[in-house]
Amino acid sequence: MTLTTRILNAPAAVRRTLAIAIAALLVLIVLWLILLAFEVLYAARDDVQGKRETLGQLNAIIALAKSVQTEPKSEAPNSQDFLAGENEAIVRSNLQARLNNAARTSGAVVMSAGNAPALVEDGITYLGVRANLTGPFEGVHNTILELETTPPLLFVREATIRRVTAQPANGSSSDLFAEVTFYGAMRTDAASSNQDTKP
Repeated sequence: MTLTTRILNAPAAVRRTLAIAIAALLVLIVLWLILLAFEVLYAARDDVQGKRETLGQLNAIIALAKSVQTEPKSEAPNSQDFLAGENEAIVRSNLQARLNNAARTSGAVVMSAGNAPALVEDGITYLGVRANLTGPFEGVHNTILELETTPPLLFVREATIRRVTAQPANGSSSDLFAEVTFYGAMRTDAASSNQDTKP
């Protein structure tokens, strides 16, 4: 008697139990296949996502490289950015002459002027002049403005300004007294020449 015949001749309860067991086994197999399919899909999705991220990083690197290649190179400093003169002594003399000219054309008076200590920042030597100015507000203001806006540009490192006369009744500007220290950049070759001339 074959197995199939025995199953068919078995009591109804046995056949029912066997049918339920086979159905449950089939359900488990189907669920396992579904889970396996989802696992494969998730793995494929993660792989694609990883490749997309890698591609994005590569594109960013390529774009950065292109921007670096096409970025214009910084231009060399213009000669007008530096104080004129072959050495430090000439540069300082020209600096004081420029201050006197700016004050004269602006309506201020240079009461006194002297050399300020040299400064060295980032390999560049800066020479300065310390001056006492007096005159109306417009004169002192325009003197400083001209020095800061006309090449070679100077910058104010220290300044003390005070009023020396009361406000006139006619509304004109009162006289000011200013203690100002200006600095400007010195050309590298001039700084080297100054070092060579020192004993």
